[in-house]
Order: sequence, then structure tokens, then C-alpha cells
Amino acid sequence: MQTKAILSKDFILVAIGQVISLFGNQILRYALPLYLLNQTGSSVLFGTILACSFIPMLFLFPIGGIIADRVNKRNIMVMFDINAKRINRESHFLCYVYLYVYESSWTVPLWYCV
Repeated sequence: MQTKAILSKDFILVAIGQVISLFGNQILRYALPLYLLNQTGSSVLFGTILACSFIPMLFLFPIGGIIADRVNKRNIMVMFDINAKRINRESHFLCYVYLYVYESSWTVPLWYCV
């Protein structure tokens, strides 16, 4: 009975979607600080942004494990995807603000960050 549920088409599609989503999030977590390093040349900024991107994982993974044991998995996945998109959008916006304020030659329309 359990193997039948794991091999169902719906589960496989959801699992593949989650793998792609997590892969994209990890690429963004590394690419955004790398982009700032490329634009500013500041290795301190690169290291700070990269380190700060791991802080939420350190604090939220244990809490997430407790919640995952008690709440419906589908609802957790939906809320995770919504929050991941919000956080990605906010990090894009903060990088835009940083480059706009501190790099006077950097002019890119704000809608590129959305």
C-alpha cells in the first residue's frame, strides 16, 4: 500500500517540483552574493551576504522539523513555496537598493528585481 502511494504520478510530480524549487533556491543563495562581489569587488560584502543567507537555516530548521511532524505536509509545502518567493523578492529588492545607493553608476529599473 505504501509503495503504491510513493509511485503515484501526483507524488512524483510534487517531488520533482520540490527538487527543482530547492535547487533554484540554493543557486540564488550563492549567485546573489556572487553578483554583488562581481559588481562591487568587495569580498567582505560577499562573505557577509553569504553568511547571512545561512543564518535563517540554522535557526529555523529545528523549528521546521517540529512543525513538519505535527502539520499536514501539503500545507507546509505550499507555505514554504509562498515564503520562499517572498524572501527571494525581498533579497532582490535589498540588493537593488544597495547597488542603487552605493554604486552611483549602477542604473537598472526597479522592475528588473521583481
